[in-house]
Amino acid sequence: MSKKNNKYICFGLFAANINGCIYKFINFVYNNQIKLSEMRINGFLMFLLILFLLVSSTNSFSQVNRVVPAKPIIQIHDSSKVDDGYLLLMLARTCSLIDRQGNVLFNIPGNLVSFFNFKNEMATHNGNSLAIYNKDLELQWKIPTKIEHELSITDDDKIMFFAEEYDSINGINVYFNNLACVDSTQKKTILWSSLAQRRYLMDFMMKDTSIFRYKIEGSADPDSVLFKIAPSLFRVRLIPIEMTSSNDSVYESGKNRELFHMNAMQFLPSNNSEKNNSAFKKGNILLCFNNFTDSIRSFMAIIDPVNFKILWHYVQKDGRGLHTPVMLPNGHILVYVNPTHGVPVSSIDEINPLTNEVIWRYNENFPNIEKCNLMGSCQRLPNGNTLISNILGYVYEVTPDKIVVWQWSAEYATINGPKFIYRAYWYPKEKLKWLEMGE
Repeated sequence: MSKKNNKYICFGLFAANINGCIYKFINFVYNNQIKLSEMRINGFLMFLLILFLLVSSTNSFSQVNRVVPAKPIIQIHDSSKVDDGYLLLMLARTCSLIDRQGNVLFNIPGNLVSFFNFKNEMATHNGNSLAIYNKDLELQWKIPTKIEHELSITDDDKIMFFAEEYDSINGINVYFNNLACVDSTQKKTILWSSLAQRRYLMDFMMKDTSIFRYKIEGSADPDSVLFKIAPSLFRVRLIPIEMTSSNDSVYESGKNRELFHMNAMQFLPSNNSEKNNSAFKKGNILLCFNNFTDSIRSFMAIIDPVNFKILWHYVQKDGRGLHTPVMLPNGHILVYVNPTHGVPVSSIDEINPLTNEVIWRYNENFPNIEKCNLMGSCQRLPNGNTLISNILGYVYEVTPDKIVVWQWSAEYATINGPKFIYRAYWYPKEKLKWLEMGE
C-alpha cells in the first residue's frame, strides 16, 4: 500500500475520533442538563476547534502533495576542461549569477540582464521598465519601456534592446519590434523599426523566394504579399477563410498580432570573415528573424547600421527555428536551431557565412531535446568549448569533440511542467572583478 493511501486512512481515523468525541460531548451535555447558554458557548468553541483541526489537516495534506522542485544539480565531468568564470542564468522572473560550483553569488530582479563593461552596474528588464542597478542591487534609475527578447550593452556603454510597440496596418492591429538605444543620459532613441521597414523587408524576401514556404503569386506589392500571400505570419492572425483561383481571400483578423519576430541582435566584433567580405565588418548588426510560421522560414541577416539595408542573409531551409546567433572571432556564426515543422532535431550549428556551409554541429546528448522547440542559447567560450542552454532547464558545456564536461540543471519549473531557462551567458572573472574586490 502506498504512503499516500496510508495518509488518507490515518486522516479518516482521525476524523472518526473527532466525530466520536463530539458525540460524547453532546451526550454529556444532555445527560447533565447543562444550561442552554453554556451549551451554546461550549458548542461554538468546539466548532472553532474542529474547524481549526480540519484546516490544519487540509493544509498538511496540501503540503505533503505539493510538488517541491529539486535543487539545482551540478555535474562536473572534467574540471580540467571547464572554462572558469561566472554564469548568468536568465530564468522565468529573475536572473542568477553563479560560479562553476553552482553557488549563487546573487539574484537579480528581472528576466533579462546585461553587465556593463568592467563597471559594477547592470541593466535589467524589470516589469515594464529598463532599470539600472549597482552591485548592491540598489536602483540607480529606470525608464518605462517593454523589452522583447534582447538586451545588450555596447563597448561604449550604450544599452541596446528590442522595444515592443503597437500600431495598425489597413485596420489590422499589429505589434512589432523597434531596435532601440538608451545612452548614459537616459535618452531613448529608435534606430530601426520593423513596421517602418516592413515594405523593404517584404520586397527583400520576395527576391529570395526560398524564405517563403510556397510559391508567391498575385500582386507584387509588398503589403499585399504581407497580408495575402503570407497570411500566417507569427502573431499576425490573418486566417484565410476562403481561397479562390484568382487569389482573392477573405480574412479574419485578430488582436495585436506581431508583424515580424526578431529574437537576437549582435554588433559584430572583429572577425576573420570581414577580410573577405565587407558585410561582416566590425560594427554591422546581426539580426535573427525567427518567424516560426507556416509561411516564412526563419533567417539571419546582417544589416548596415547607417541605412539598415540587408548585406547578407542565411535561410534555415529545413523549416527549423533560429535563436541567438553570434559572430565568432574566426568569422563563423554559431546559432541555436530549434526543431519545428516536422523536423524533430535541435542542433548547435557553426556556419561559415562566406559559403553558408555548416562546418560543426552538435546534436548529441541533448536532454529531451526533441521537445525543446522554443528559445535556447549558445556561446563559444575562450577555451573552444561551447556553452548551451535550453528551455527544459539544462545548461552544459561541451568540447569541440562533443564531450560534455560540465552540466547544471534547474530547480525552477514553468506552469506547464518542464523546467525553464531562457538563456545562459558566460562572463570572465576579470570583467566582473568588482565581485571579488567588493568595490
